[in-house]
Amino acid sequence: MQIDKKYQSLLDDLINFLKNMKFLTDNNVESAFRNIPRHEFILSSELDRAYYNEPLPIMKHQTISQPGVVSRMSEWLDVKDGQNILEIGTGSGWQTAIPVPTKQERIAVCQPEPVPISRIFCPSLTSSHSLILDTTPG
Repeated sequence: MQIDKKYQSLLDDLINFLKNMKFLTDNNVESAFRNIPRHEFILSSELDRAYYNEPLPIMKHQTISQPGVVSRMSEWLDVKDGQNILEIGTGSGWQTAIPVPTKQERIAVCQPEPVPISRIFCPSLTSSHSLILDTTPG
């Protein structure tokens, strides 16, 4: 996936900032940041701040995580080929998408509202390697 040109310099600035602050040291996580467009996981009212290093509101009083936090958590997770990920509470889905650079299975457990807005804003990430479970009945 190629990032929109209008966001490219903002993304480059964010990545340079994260690298300078030592929040981003792993090439796989950097590649995921470059290929999983954060602006497709946020509300249109927040697009001008998509590549700021800050959490942003999404829906139902939730936020999309701060990129510096996502990069550190993804690096510390250290996902290897063939490992599966179970995430409880996906929010927008951006954090879920970042540490899955290859063929791992993602199982994301969430309430139906908000449905991870990645299904709305970035449907290409909802592949056969992800399963969204509705936990409301139980």
